[in-house]
Amino acid sequence: MNTNKSIPSKEGNKHYKEFLSHYLIPSPKTIMDYFAHNPGKLILIGARPAMGKTSLMLSLTKSRSDCPVLIISLELSETQLENRYLALSKDNRFLFPVDASLEWLGSGGPDLFICSADHSLLQIRSLLLEQRNDVPVKVIFIDYIQLIKETNPDYLTQLKSFAEEFQLSIVAFSQLEKEIDENPIFQPTLDGLLRYNPNTSLVDEIYYMVRPDYYGITKDEFGYNLQNHAVFYGLKGSFHDKMGLLKFNRKRGRFKRTNLSEIISQSNN
Repeated sequence: MNTNKSIPSKEGNKHYKEFLSHYLIPSPKTIMDYFAHNPGKLILIGARPAMGKTSLMLSLTKSRSDCPVLIISLELSETQLENRYLALSKDNRFLFPVDASLEWLGSGGPDLFICSADHSLLQIRSLLLEQRNDVPVKVIFIDYIQLIKETNPDYLTQLKSFAEEFQLSIVAFSQLEKEIDENPIFQPTLDGLLRYNPNTSLVDEIYYMVRPDYYGITKDEFGYNLQNHAVFYGLKGSFHDKMGLLKFNRKRGRFKRTNLSEIISQSNN
């Protein structure tokens, strides 16, 4: 995943080089492409309440390109998710519940499926198994996995098996409590995160997501202005020890690619 492309004529600027030595700046589309082209992976994104997990999930979904997506919401209803997605994209061509005509997916029709907590993992597997040749779902989002854990203690084993069997990526969001770490903003710890998901051997990639300005912090440890941004810490997997940024539009509840020039300009003022 080339996360730092499209910065022509700026690469020679020392400020840009310095910034890119600390952060990756992907777009939602490059993230979705990465998920779609790495089948069999179980990916965990942990965050506290109010960090924008559902907004991130819908922003990534909106940016999909030739990437059929299944959203399993264990917190919001199908109607609530549809309304939030429509408010984000104003595009209703790809929305219908998972128990509708799944065969449409294989014929160029709608490529976004939504189901609520009424459907268990076994039911979802059964649906995909029946439509295996017609429904090439590439990414499954689960929001959020603690609600699966309450009814299925072996949920990580089943999710990993699910990803491998159907050759798709499963991206599961994890709801973290506020006391998980004494300093959550710039010093997340894998041990702290895994108090809620201890069986890491089955998880391929783990990320910790936080919006510093939610806690009144607008600058990071390097002096960069990260207001209206989410920071993603790679704690395990391909981007271990890396930090990534996405800009957050509070009014629209939408994540998009960081404007590097804007950050550099604001940080130098």
